Amino acid sequence: MVVEPEELEEIAPGRSRTIEITGFVDLDAIPPIYFAKTYYVAPADKATAKIYQLLTQALDRTRRAGLAVFSMRGKEYLTALSSVAGMLQLHTMHWSDEVRDPHAEIPELPDSKAPFQGQEVATAEQLIDMLTTDWKPEDYQDTFEQQVRDLVEAKAKGKEIAVSQGAPPETTNVIDLMDSLRASLDAASSTGKEQAAGAARGGRSAPKSTRTPKAAGGKKTTAGSRSTTGKPTAKKKTGEDLSTLTKAQLYERASRYEIAHRSTMNRDELQKAVEKVARGRHLKSAS
Repeated sequence: MVVEPEELEEIAPGRSRTIEITGFVDLDAIPPIYFAKTYYVAPADKATAKIYQLLTQALDRTRRAGLAVFSMRGKEYLTALSSVAGMLQLHTMHWSDEVRDPHAEIPELPDSKAPFQGQEVATAEQLIDMLTTDWKPEDYQDTFEQQVRDLVEAKAKGKEIAVSQGAPPETTNVIDLMDSLRASLDAASSTGKEQAAGAARGGRSAPKSTRTPKAAGGKKTTAGSRSTTGKPTAKKKTGEDLSTLTKAQLYERASRYEIAHRSTMNRDELQKAVEKVARGRHLKSAS
């Protein structure tokens, strides 16, 4: 049986002039894999602008999306109409039979309910917390596009192009990464204990000498424990040197002190924050 192109054209859907919403669903209930492309939607004319604004606000407040079948370029699309940044956006979606079951396609997938110890999960969560950053899409660039431009400019100038295969990819191991983080946290804890023990040993008073040291000019002094002002000289207490700690170790201290916004701080900011809290605690204990 042969189907002619003209016959397909006769049954092809025409272009939709309106979006007929058949129902509403929670936007968060739609798995991201169903979304394909996004289009901006504007009101058809000034008369429909008020309805457009009303629907925009309602969808934004309810966090729902309107479902509709929309025809475009001779094809029907399942779409979701949502409110984003004060305007409507139309997301074309895949049909259900176009989305494959990952477990059927990839039998090697591990069991998502594998048992883990609480410490392992806590370590992974802390790692995620340490690497959490703000979403700034401008920080990510298409380096291949720039390389293509450089290639075109170089060829236009008659330069020879040396093709580089680049450095070999480095293998990464999540288990090794978690072990490294745990080792850093353990090192931070042991460093704190060692320094505290050293401070305790250094705080012991030295035995008093039976001899009185001679002052300059051969004269004896009877105020060996006093300064030139006649007041006792107090030893300057030095705090822990945090400059030798790594970022992971400083982050562990910041977590212990419950310092806010620690996940957004760099190493220097973590050190300053930990030092500030440590000084405050020292002053309270001294008083």
